[in-house]
Amino acid sequence: MPGGYQSVHPIEEGKFVIKQEGSRFAAYLVPSNLPAMPSDLSPFRMYNAEEVKKHMMDIHNKAQLQDLCDKTGVRPEQRTKKSSVAQCLADELVRELDLSTAIEEAQALESAGKLKEATAAFGAALAIRGDVLLKALAAVCFVKNSLQQGSSARLHGKEPEVLLREILVEAKAAPTRSRALEGQVLQTLSEVLFAKPDKDAAAIDHAMEVRQEAREMIVEGTVEALDWKRAKAEEFAAAAAKNEADHRRLDENMLLQRLRQMGAREEDADYINELFEAWHHHGENGEEELELSVHEFLQRFLEIARRLPGKQCGGEKLNA
Repeated sequence: MPGGYQSVHPIEEGKFVIKQEGSRFAAYLVPSNLPAMPSDLSPFRMYNAEEVKKHMMDIHNKAQLQDLCDKTGVRPEQRTKKSSVAQCLADELVRELDLSTAIEEAQALESAGKLKEATAAFGAALAIRGDVLLKALAAVCFVKNSLQQGSSARLHGKEPEVLLREILVEAKAAPTRSRALEGQVLQTLSEVLFAKPDKDAAAIDHAMEVRQEAREMIVEGTVEALDWKRAKAEEFAAAAAKNEADHRRLDENMLLQRLRQMGAREEDADYINELFEAWHHHGENGEEELELSVHEFLQRFLEIARRLPGKQCGGEKLNA
């Protein structure tokens, strides 16, 4: 991590490294037969606390270990004994984070405005074994933060475009898909493609295609998340087709009120608003006036719901 803590100490077996990744510190043992220090140290992570303690005891004096405690945030009960301080440090350096907690810590750094630290933390989270959808979220956040800082950071030797394309394949193959998240991956990929210098016409066209695919996938994800009972939605769509009033275009609030009369619940409002943003028309007064009829809303909803496999909007919402 640029600006993060790192110490490298030659030992008989190679190099003993303590490195900061986001808000966390870890210990690594890099073999002596490598020609240079690798950029990705994750294959050399140490998980045996006794081995880490031994190396720290051999390398550092007590004052140096206490300084490391201050850097890592470790608070040993006994700071007077060198072995006690080394043991507490070793326990912290080998501790594995679960992926969810790692992402939460990275998001906390992001919320605090510490973008460099957050970017590193999201990158470190991608090295943790865990759910592929959480990894996709970490990848999106890593790349977005990199772009926000005006850089195109590589991770484990992979360009952002490669990283996102690979994680998208994995996300689509997950036992439970999240189209909304896949849409975010595609949207971030389009931002990477548009940010490339010296784009020719074909590259721009491809970036636009990816952006459009992202929009469509995000809408599918919103329909999926809304999870209305499809049979009931079909019933109301048929009724709306015969009702002249439901063919009139309404503003966002009026549309929401009408759908609530049909049985939409309070927690559906955000999803309905997102779909309104995707499907609305401009009114007679121009761009400031956005409208959509109940009939068209339900028809568009069902058009997507009918092609979603498995789930098919089978929840218990939109009751009569």
